[in-house]
Amino acid sequence: MDNLQSASCLNCGATLHGTFCHHCGQKVIEQKERTLKYFTIQFFGAAFFLENSFLKNLWRLVSSPGIMAADYSDGRRKRWMAPFSLFLLINLIYFLVNPLTDFNLPLHDHLRWHDNTYGPLAVKLVDSRVHQRNITFEAYERIFNSKTINLSKSLMVLNVPVMALFLYAMFFKKRKFFADHFVYSLYLFSFLLLIACIWIGFLNVYLWIGLPAYQAFLPIGLFLFLLYYIIRSIRKFYQVKGFIGNTFGALGVLASLLITIYSYRFIMFVITFVAT
Repeated sequence: MDNLQSASCLNCGATLHGTFCHHCGQKVIEQKERTLKYFTIQFFGAAFFLENSFLKNLWRLVSSPGIMAADYSDGRRKRWMAPFSLFLLINLIYFLVNPLTDFNLPLHDHLRWHDNTYGPLAVKLVDSRVHQRNITFEAYERIFNSKTINLSKSLMVLNVPVMALFLYAMFFKKRKFFADHFVYSLYLFSFLLLIACIWIGFLNVYLWIGLPAYQAFLPIGLFLFLLYYIIRSIRKFYQVKGFIGNTFGALGVLASLLITIYSYRFIMFVITFVAT
C-alpha cells in the first residue's frame, strides 16, 4: 500500500492518514506481516508472554510498589497494561507452575484446619458425602482435587473485591472510589502470585538438587519483602505519611490480606464441595 493518504481502511472503510486508522484503530498490514517468520514470532510471543510490555510491567510491578496503581487511578493508563489483564496473565502462570497450592488447596489440606476453623465441618461434610455415594475417601479426593483446580483458575479473582472492601474501610478518609481500591487490590494480588511463583520455583529446585536445610530463610525473606512492598505501595498510592502511619497501615493491609485469603479458602471448599 504505497499511498496511505488515498487508501481506505480494510476494516471500516475510513480514509487513512497514516499507518493506523483514526476511526477504528486498525493498523495497515505491511508485507513483512504476511510472512511465516513474522507469524511464528507473534505466535510464540503471545504463547509465552515474551512481549516487551509484559516483561516491562512485571519489572515495574516488583521494582516500583504502588506506582502502577497510582498511575491508573490518576488517569495515566496508556503506559501500563490494564491491571486486570496483568492479573489474569500472572494468575495463569501461577496455576501452570503448580496447580495445587495455597490458593487452591487439595482436600487433605482443607481437612487439616482444626479447632475454631472450618476443619471439623469439612470432615463431617466429606464423611457424609463418601458414605452417601458408597465410595472411598481416595476416590472422592481425586474428584475434589481435579474440580478445585478448574474452579480456582476463574474464582481466584474473588479475593480482589473482598480485599478492596477492607481497604475501603481502612483508608476511608482518603476519599478514593471503591474502584481505586479494587485496582490496588489487583496489583497487590498480582505481586503476591508472582512471589508465590518464585517460592514454588525455588522449592522445586531445592527438592531436585537436595540442598541443606536452609529453606526456611526464603519464606521469611519473601514475607519481609512483602511487608516492605506493602509499606512502599501504600505510601505511594494512599499517600500515607510518617514511619508510624506506614507501619500500622502496612500491618493492617497484611492482616486484611490474611483474612481475605483464609475466607477465600473456605469459599473455595464450599463451592468445590457443592460442585462435586
